[in-house]
Amino acid sequence: MSEADNRVLYIVHNPAWTDTRVADVLRAAGLEVEFRCHAAGDPLPDSASGYRGVVLGGGPHSVYQTGEYPYLAREIDWTRRTVEQGTPTFGICAGAQIMAAAFGGEVAGRADGLAEFGFYPLEVTPAGSAVFGGLRQVFQTHYESCTRLPPGAERLAGSAHFANQAFRLGERAVGVQFHPDARLDMIPRWYAENSASYRSRPGAQDLEQQLRLGPQCEAAIQAWLEGFVRRWLDLAP
Repeated sequence: MSEADNRVLYIVHNPAWTDTRVADVLRAAGLEVEFRCHAAGDPLPDSASGYRGVVLGGGPHSVYQTGEYPYLAREIDWTRRTVEQGTPTFGICAGAQIMAAAFGGEVAGRADGLAEFGFYPLEVTPAGSAVFGGLRQVFQTHYESCTRLPPGAERLAGSAHFANQAFRLGERAVGVQFHPDARLDMIPRWYAENSASYRSRPGAQDLEQQLRLGPQCEAAIQAWLEGFVRRWLDLAP
């Protein structure tokens, strides 16, 4: 494996957000993870062609706040070029929304303000069965989602309250609204950091619910992510 083949670029939206299950799984597969936080001033590479793949992590800002946060417009444009050049791309939560916006999709919250904050069932489509296998419950932290998929995107999963939980652009780019990057041991910290934004929203789970449901989901999420990374990056089994 060459140096370029060994590197995965991981775009985060806070310099502190580098403790992630996805990075753990990439490293366990023998890959080097290079974090960049463009929102905090790290430059984006001119091209992602020197990387085996790109991960777009979650973030605190809506894709429609480009006037207030210019980094978003640059990331949206960069993501479009990255996907078009065929680099394997994996968007997580806000990262998936950036992917959708890059190709003409729409992102919005529900009129009733409902959120998914905690563990919720995933409804896999027939097209998504090969991608998600037996994955049936996932961790979520969002109240916006992709309300209209980009033209040509393939819907892979939904949930009871958000129709587009996962989609594919071409063969090498997948976006998921849920958070496979959050390990069970991270849940109390994520709750402490995010609960103020979600407590008053219908649908959000409290910490007791999340800690009760999490152990029931952890092994399946871990196994799914390990298999997904191997398929996504064409790694040997």
